Amino acid sequence: MSYATEQDLFDVAINSPLIEKFYDRDVSCMLIEPKGLFGIPDLLIANQEKEQDGKNCITVIAFEMKLRNWKRALCQAFKYRAFSNISYVVLDHAYTNSALKNIVKFQRSNIGLVSIDAEGVVHSHFEPSVDEPYCDNYENQIWALAAL
Repeated sequence: MSYATEQDLFDVAINSPLIEKFYDRDVSCMLIEPKGLFGIPDLLIANQEKEQDGKNCITVIAFEMKLRNWKRALCQAFKYRAFSNISYVVLDHAYTNSALKNIVKFQRSNIGLVSIDAEGVVHSHFEPSVDEPYCDNYENQIWALAAL
């Protein structure tokens, strides 16, 4: 069995351990389809942290959710790296075979790949490393959107 719509997948994902891993009510802001960036991720989590020198910084995690079109999702998730430290593709687990055959593309792009099955179980296929966003000029937009 698979998800009927991307919204169904999103509804399960947003309450999954995948999101819980990154979201902390005390330091996080969750944005659904935020506009004004280089693309519109399905979900964006911004975590505010204090650096050793006392300055505030944020870590941004972007998520692109698709039922089965992993190629389009990978392209979109790669674009989100312009403003995010980590970017993930979230697929319906029933349709991951093609993406898994091309896992090297996710690895080379440093884009995470996870899937969620019909029971809501998250399957991690590739965990990306945290990295600096490609573009510095999005930092002020993220601060404004997140209003942290």
